[in-house]
Amino acid sequence: MSDQLDQLKAELLELALEAAHRAGVLLRDGRPDDLGVAATKTSAVDVVTEMDLASEKLITGYLS
Repeated sequence: MSDQLDQLKAELLELALEAAHRAGVLLRDGRPDDLGVAATKTSAVDVVTEMDLASEKLITGYLS
């Protein structure tokens, strides 16, 4: 049972690392010159950019 659990953990880690890598590439290479603020969170200076939303969508889509 422990071997199966270790294998599952390794597969999930690999999946998470690939999702993070893809999001990193998107954020590094896909940033537009006119990056806009999509929303704010707790204050006017705590912003959520369009790229934040795009990377979140990429990660959740990849993991699903």
